Amino acid sequence: MGKFVLKFTAISLILIAILLRVELIKAWNPLDSNHQFIHARWNALYDLTEKEEIDILLMGNSRVYRGINPKLLSTATSSISFILGAPGTTLQDTYFSFKEILKRTTPKILIIETYCINGFEYKSSSSVTSIFKSFNAKKDYVSKILSTPYLFHINHWPFAWMNSIRNHNYIFDDKQDLKKNIKDYPKVVEQITKGKDNKYMGKYSLYLGKFSGGKGIKEDILIRYEQDGAPADMAKRKISDINKYYLVKLDELCRENNVELAFLTIPVYYKHLKNYDQFRQKLEDQIYPLNRKWLDLQRDYDTNFFTTEHFDNTYASNQHTTAAGSYACTKKLVDFLKIEFTDILPDKSKDENWHKLFYGSEDYFLHYTVNKNDKKNKILFKDVMLNEILIEECGLAITSPKYVFMWAKLKRGDLPADFMDSKTLRMLAIVNLNGENKKVTLELAHKPYYSDDDLFIFSGYLKPMDIVQIIQVQLHNK
Repeated sequence: MGKFVLKFTAISLILIAILLRVELIKAWNPLDSNHQFIHARWNALYDLTEKEEIDILLMGNSRVYRGINPKLLSTATSSISFILGAPGTTLQDTYFSFKEILKRTTPKILIIETYCINGFEYKSSSSVTSIFKSFNAKKDYVSKILSTPYLFHINHWPFAWMNSIRNHNYIFDDKQDLKKNIKDYPKVVEQITKGKDNKYMGKYSLYLGKFSGGKGIKEDILIRYEQDGAPADMAKRKISDINKYYLVKLDELCRENNVELAFLTIPVYYKHLKNYDQFRQKLEDQIYPLNRKWLDLQRDYDTNFFTTEHFDNTYASNQHTTAAGSYACTKKLVDFLKIEFTDILPDKSKDENWHKLFYGSEDYFLHYTVNKNDKKNKILFKDVMLNEILIEECGLAITSPKYVFMWAKLKRGDLPADFMDSKTLRMLAIVNLNGENKKVTLELAHKPYYSDDDLFIFSGYLKPMDIVQIIQVQLHNK
């Protein structure tokens, strides 16, 4: 018996040593962009919270990080917002993720996108793949160890903790060649952490969790809606007992840490689903007893505000918003927060560090102005009357080598909110092209998701140009 135990122990140690050695090979990293973005979010959150507190935290699955623009949310509310989401994740995973986040920062408001309150139940390895990816990206090992028995069945533990076991297919997959993965390791690491250029994912100097993509709904999908009806039947959606349990647990955790919990439903195109009221009732049965605020953009769907350009061109049951759709949803969320959480929202408009964090982005200039000593971005003109409407300022920002961002802020006064919806702002400008001054016509579109009770905002992206002077400004009907 003693020899058997000794042999068993020796063989086990050898196998563990081999497994650990394989695990250390730089070949098992997340290669798909969705997986990389999950790592980038966690790394960016840890980086940001070294110096800053997150004020508004949004959590959920792909609906939330595709549906909300955190820079616009931050600049519109003079706060710091962040999205910590993972594709296909569940409320159970969200609960343990939030517990880890509380070790870094205590947000004023936690907003849960309701699509992660779903019918998830343990059935097979494939059903927990999304949680594997979320779990793999987390950074606090104590939190991960403590949550493992709750998130996974014991037979899934090796998959959760060992990249080499979970991604062993990389050895045999022609598209994920082992040698190529080892060679590409530095590139992957630079994507998910701050690279040599001080950016996440190759383009975000300040990454707050957003992921944009998709194009608006085209005619072929609109025809399918009419011919085949809605692809998503919400009467079939369920809420599992495990999600119900963790919803209560999350509410208790928020109350213990003095965090306001709120809920958000990102919409899909109104013709994309049917029987939403039946699933809405299931959500109400869980959310209403908590006595928490809920912005449901699906129930309160605004057909004048959300159009075909705001949603992906897909007939699949799961539909996301486009970049334009995320701006529209963010505008609705900003209005909701300013009404429901006026006393809780922090005002960092006088915080110099906050301004440094966001200065230079398009969203910043839509709510604040250009610094006097800024040699890169500039105000073209201020306080010009146009048809009895005051143009407060018109500016130009160089946000990319490929384009410049131009905006104009018009005082709304007593005009209705939709007054500018059918108008563009057209300007005749003198620009310097290759050392020679020429006249060109510039046109900016009205953006209702930037505008507010005080200002109408017009903006647009233009080819890089040196604008010498604006000599004429007119409002035109589209």
